[in-house]
Amino acid sequence: MDIAEAARQGKGIRRAVWPEDWCIKPTSSELACVFFSKEESAPRWEPTKEDLVANDWEAITER
Repeated sequence: MDIAEAARQGKGIRRAVWPEDWCIKPTSSELACVFFSKEESAPRWEPTKEDLVANDWEAITER
């Protein structure tokens, strides 16, 4: 699915090609989209062009 559909369906989103522990959580705050992994988290994730046009986005219902 595309990034917008994934964001509407889940609490978090991730791409199928990413490591399994990577996740993005979209917010409506100044943090924008927050990146999470087992080791770190970082606000204001900036997608690449490939991320924006990809169709391998997955919705994560638990995070």
